[in-house]
Amino acid sequence: MPEKVSERAGLAISFALASAVVLATMDAFTKLLVRDYPVLMVGWARFGVMAVLYGVISCRRFGWQMFRPRRMRAQCVRAAAVVFATLAFYEGLIVLPLAECIAIVFVAPILTALISGRYLDERVAAATWVALAGSFLGVLLIVRPGGELFSWAALFPLTAAVGLAVYQVTTRVVSRVDDPRVTMFFSSIVVFAAFSLLLPLGFAVPRSGTDLGLMLLVGMLGAAGQLMLTFAFRYAQAAVVASVGYSAIVAAVVIGWLIFGHIPDGWSLLGMAVIASFGIVLVKNGEKA
Repeated sequence: MPEKVSERAGLAISFALASAVVLATMDAFTKLLVRDYPVLMVGWARFGVMAVLYGVISCRRFGWQMFRPRRMRAQCVRAAAVVFATLAFYEGLIVLPLAECIAIVFVAPILTALISGRYLDERVAAATWVALAGSFLGVLLIVRPGGELFSWAALFPLTAAVGLAVYQVTTRVVSRVDDPRVTMFFSSIVVFAAFSLLLPLGFAVPRSGTDLGLMLLVGMLGAAGQLMLTFAFRYAQAAVVASVGYSAIVAAVVIGWLIFGHIPDGWSLLGMAVIASFGIVLVKNGEKA
């Protein structure tokens, strides 16, 4: 039995690590695209591809039920949070380095704990407030006064973190009654519809087959990363998966160096380490509670 548990934990960690690398790679390619295309266009392409892939995966099992989740209102709030967080994050990617932008967004799990305490009646431990203070210290180390990243642009990933926190809280709500595959498809199709409505405000014809392929690849990587994360949660406790998820910051540093030639300075690396450390302490504390 212990050997089987260890095997499942190993699978969960493998899926979580793979998801972190895949999603960080998706963000890097997204950064390449948003430098030349409107964020609405990139988001539209991404969630269109994801909706198609999730639909193909789930249609035989769920049929029209995919369009009728049980927690419709919460599902719509969840989708709205995705639109909000995506637009804010993409705007941040335009002006901020990849690793720093992703690291700031990782304040979201701590905000999730606070929002859950307010709206889901979950206990907010003192450690949560300590972790929140520590994470914002990490943010200040990254966008410190006098540093080249100290500008209004840092508000974009912080705003994205708020949207992501709302997304995570509503995910907890809908997961109690709706199948994850229904949730993934419904969110993608609603977000795609929202971006389609906004698309006239920011449409641009792909200038090359390479750019079109990159847009499709971003959608496929997003779908693959989320599916891997779903499998990770199937094989291990949420705290374990969440802890491993912070490896995305390390992946972003490496990928940012490989693609953009950017290496964070010492203060930024320290800030990333502080954010990740306090986040891991928080999820471990939640695992013991």
